[in-house]
Amino acid sequence: MGHRWFFIGVTMFSVGLVAWFLTGPQMQGKKAFLEIVGWDAIEDTPARYTRLLSLLFTWMVLMFTGFLVMLVVIIRDFPKITLNKIIGQLKSLFGFSKRYKTLMRGGGLWSRTFRYVVLLTPFFLVFILLITEWPTPGRQEFPFIHGAIIVWQEYIDGNWDICTYNVETGEEKRVISGPGNQLQPQIHGNMLVWINESNGSRGSWYAEYADDRFGHNYTDIYTHDLATGEQKQITSTNKADDVYPTIFGNIIVWSSGGNAAWDGSFLDLFTYNLGTGEETLLTPYPEAQVLPVIYENIIVWQDYRNLDLNIHMYNLETGEEKQITYSKWDQCNPAIYENIIVWQDYRNRDWFIYMYNLETDIEERVMGGIRPSIHGDIIVCEQVKKGKRDIFAYNLTSKRVTEITKRGRESYPKVFGNIIVWHSKTGKKNSDIYMHNLKTGETTRVA
Repeated sequence: MGHRWFFIGVTMFSVGLVAWFLTGPQMQGKKAFLEIVGWDAIEDTPARYTRLLSLLFTWMVLMFTGFLVMLVVIIRDFPKITLNKIIGQLKSLFGFSKRYKTLMRGGGLWSRTFRYVVLLTPFFLVFILLITEWPTPGRQEFPFIHGAIIVWQEYIDGNWDICTYNVETGEEKRVISGPGNQLQPQIHGNMLVWINESNGSRGSWYAEYADDRFGHNYTDIYTHDLATGEQKQITSTNKADDVYPTIFGNIIVWSSGGNAAWDGSFLDLFTYNLGTGEETLLTPYPEAQVLPVIYENIIVWQDYRNLDLNIHMYNLETGEEKQITYSKWDQCNPAIYENIIVWQDYRNRDWFIYMYNLETDIEERVMGGIRPSIHGDIIVCEQVKKGKRDIFAYNLTSKRVTEITKRGRESYPKVFGNIIVWHSKTGKKNSDIYMHNLKTGETTRVA
């Protein structure tokens, strides 16, 4: 009877292991799985995690029970267990071919070695499962960080929602959900800003460009106070796209355009003051002004009014607008911290990061790369080499370049203090959020 109970234990353990693997982090964002178990309309992250954890507990109990059965049989009946008996049980279930009998007739060391392999394989699988950091197959994209809060857009249950992660507490939350897509999140202090594409869409919006916009629903700007939970709709336009929002203090800046905005034209910059409720048109020009960033009273953006992308800035205090770059080659994706503006520049027939000091009026080339971000004396960017994308950091004080990643699939870095965040591709469409601590050198998967 020992071999039968051992086979039962192996079966229980294997079923529990496979079920645990499928139910765990691998399936948290899969709508098909939620529909199978009857949860096709889950609105809150804690409830979803609680239900998934209850299943995980069930599979763990099954694995543990199977392990105990195997252990008891090994202790009591190990000398009676033969591989021939185990193979016989498998054959009766799966119809194994005669070549296994031929294999087992070899006897001797081969038979004993193979027996130990079969007995130890489940334990080896558990060990591998425990030491491996399994990525979450889903779409977590375009992170942004301010203070201790990382925010990103995540594809959950058929829509894009907004999630946050607290670097200090390790707490992850889905803060914005509901019908339609919630996209392009930015945060400053406790105030979160994003675009809402109500009632879903046939298109898919991204943080830098909006792909497949034909037939999409129009977007509006919303805010959410993480401290109070208060949510507010900032714009309400039926025939215009409000996109690329950013925020600093009480000032929100975004691009807005009419029906022709799908091709990137006729996008103007607007500002909204949360304190006064006043909305202002900043750039009343026929060409596109997009991807604004703001620091205190300075707004910077990429501007297409001269038929080439150039970097412009506007001082909210003085009302003065200034063109920063004049090259006929493209300059785009600006970022700003205090008196330093950075952007990616193609004037040398390749992408390099440049910076401009507003106080000294000096421009300087920093390093190769795209999509820069700056905070303090750290500039981070994405470098593309032979089709591989990795994150690099540049220290303005030491003039030192540091390679942050080496996997060749990292994009859209942002930096705040000692923390760099980005998203890493895990498949053709899937991606995860990672962070790197410049002080400790530790890299951690966030979601």
